[in-house]
Parts: sequence; structure tokens; C-alpha cells
Amino acid sequence: GVRVIPGPGPLSGVVEQFDAVGGKGKGFKVQCDVQKGEQVNEAIRKIVEKFGTIDVSVNNASALYPVGVEAVDERRFDLMNHVCVRGAFLLTRAALPHMSKDDPHILSVAPAPIADRTWMGPHTCYSGTKTGMGMLAAAWSLEFPHIRFNTLWPHKMVATFAVTNTVGADLSGAVTVAHMADPAYRIVTSEATGRFYLDTGALE
Repeated sequence: GVRVIPGPGPLSGVVEQFDAVGGKGKGFKVQCDVQKGEQVNEAIRKIVEKFGTIDVSVNNASALYPVGVEAVDERRFDLMNHVCVRGAFLLTRAALPHMSKDDPHILSVAPAPIADRTWMGPHTCYSGTKTGMGMLAAAWSLEFPHIRFNTLWPHKMVATFAVTNTVGADLSGAVTVAHMADPAYRIVTSEATGRFYLDTGALE
């Protein structure tokens, strides 16, 4: 069966939810700050100690501050880059030596490297970090051809913990976090690599 290792973020109830949908007591949670290499390395060590190898790693951590350049101070700019770009780098680097030899996948929640400039315009600092994650995935798919690297991006805002609790955005047209699960599963159980998916396209 598929074993899911929850990534960084609010972990309250994650294992319980996992077990409720068929995890059968195999849920496992590890909390770390993806900006800090030593914490990422320790989290990977614990995962490998429990499961032996990693089948799928998902770069999903983000620092969300979707405003224009003039409203972004240096601290928030650094935070977005450290969590999104640096976090994806640190987690991927730590996971690489432990990826399964049986069709391993690394999925980044990010847009294609050449993103829609209309989307980027209102929040270039945030969207730039997410596009950077897409560029890393594109490069890694060539650097590590034995691992399947792909990206997944929603066509609408996702009502994540960060969006609902910190940004205060209009969620009337948003999709749920669960909406992203099916396309993500389709991707990491496919033979695709070096691809950039919208959630709707992954289900076609």
C-alpha cells in the first residue's frame, strides 16, 4: 500500500486523519523547519529509520505573502525565499540518497518555470519563489534521470491553513486541500517526469 509521510505544516490530527482513510496505524509525522538544514536532515533520518527508503517526497512548504513589491519588507522577502526555494533544495538534497530504487518520485507544488505573467503580476516576490521551485524541478529531472521530478499547481486558490488563517483572502472560489490529492496521486503513480501539471490537466 501507499504510505504517506506528511510534510511541514500544522500536524495536529494528521496521523488520525491518515489512519481514518486506511492508514491502519502506519501514519507517521515529523515536524521541522525547512529553512534549517540540520532539522531537515534529522527529519529525513527519522523517516528512513522507520521506513527504510522514501518512495515519494513532496515539496509543498510555502511562506505566503501575496502582495506587491512595495508592500514586502526584507524580512518577508527572505522568509518566502528561504521556505519555498531553500526549503525545496534542502529537503530534496537530504532525501536524494534515500529515495527508493523502485520508481521514486519527487513532486513540487509549483507552477511551470515560465509562468503566466498575468498571475505573477500582483505578487511578484511570492510568485517568483514558486516559479523558482519549478525551475529547480526542471533542472533536477535532467540531473537525476533515475528519479521522476514533476510539478503540480492549482488552477484556483487552495484553502490551505496559511490562506485561511493568515492571508484573509476571498475563498468563495477556492478549492479544498483534498482537491489536490487526486492529481498528486495520479502524478506520483505515473511514469511521467519533467512535466508541469495543472491540477485539472493531471486528471485528464
